[in-house]
Amino acid sequence: MPWALRHAHHARETDLLRVNGQTLNMQTVMGYLDWLWQDAALVTGLVDGCLVREAVEIRGIGASDGEVRAAMLGFRREQGLDSGAATDGWLRRRGWTRDDLEHECRRQVIAGKLRAQIAAGRVRSYFARHRGQFDTAAIARLRLADRDAARRIARRIKPGGIEFTRTLEETILARPAGTATSTFETVRRRDLAAAHARAIFGAPLGGVIGPMRGADGYDVLRVLRIARARLDRPTRELIEQVLFEEWLATRRAEATVEWFWGDAERAVTRAGSARRPR
Repeated sequence: MPWALRHAHHARETDLLRVNGQTLNMQTVMGYLDWLWQDAALVTGLVDGCLVREAVEIRGIGASDGEVRAAMLGFRREQGLDSGAATDGWLRRRGWTRDDLEHECRRQVIAGKLRAQIAAGRVRSYFARHRGQFDTAAIARLRLADRDAARRIARRIKPGGIEFTRTLEETILARPAGTATSTFETVRRRDLAAAHARAIFGAPLGGVIGPMRGADGYDVLRVLRIARARLDRPTRELIEQVLFEEWLATRRAEATVEWFWGDAERAVTRAGSARRPR
């Protein structure tokens, strides 16, 4: 179609696309996507994105070209993209362009500055009040689908029983695929359910715990190491994120949210106050 006529056909603001003369409008699209309103994280994220943009504009936060270049360099290093070809391949697999990557890095730099401003002067005092919540434990975890089997294994490997690592291997090899898994991991107290945190951080080194009900099975654990929290860089960044999320929750509770599409009544229970405009 000649360029002068490309926008000459009639379309309402609510129309999204037209295929062979059939027009799809936003109301129909939102009907197809009704499941969105069941997803609390997604609905809340939509509101949070607006609140963050508002705060960035009010505070006048921006990112210089140098900061964006440094963020892109750090991103490539983290992803192991050590050449232009590797970067282009990564972008192509995700349907991104270099401009998309630059935009995302700029957004992350700005978001980091906002978090730092909100947390300014409060990190050390928060750590002092909640230090125990940032303690970590290194554990070996055996997860089984069957509670009785987990109980029998836990009894066998109590202090004085058979060796834990050998039990992991024997159990996984002897049971059907998917019914037993094992991991070695480091967990933080604040990320655990209260009962699990008390059991893990109250156990002696080498102690065996369980079975405990997990997300998709029953866990038998051995505590390998307990580490007292330090205000190092990862902990400082985590506290900044915690303070940012608390600030965001407060702003969300105070916000007036207008849902122009979708199920506003369902969304209000997930993402703060809401009202549908007349």
